[in-house]
Amino acid sequence: MVHSQSLSSDDLAQLYSAASTWRWGAWISVIINGGTFGMLLLFYWPPPRVNSVGLTRREILQRIDYMGGILSISGFALFLLGLQWGGYQ
Repeated sequence: MVHSQSLSSDDLAQLYSAASTWRWGAWISVIINGGTFGMLLLFYWPPPRVNSVGLTRREILQRIDYMGGILSISGFALFLLGLQWGGYQ
């Protein structure tokens, strides 16, 4: 989730947990990110897309390029696997 705070939740968790045990770091991140997600759900209502106004859900779903999405995701995953498994020389 993207939020525009000067300190990320991980930075705040490290600052808070420095005065207590290390186990608080993950919980503070969960609390801060959960609050950010909750605020996003409550207050962010984007306008409808211009190209989908007046269309039913079925018509919108028929316009989606499923094969292109599958090929793009699998190609990107294979690229990342190649980077991960490439090794060093």
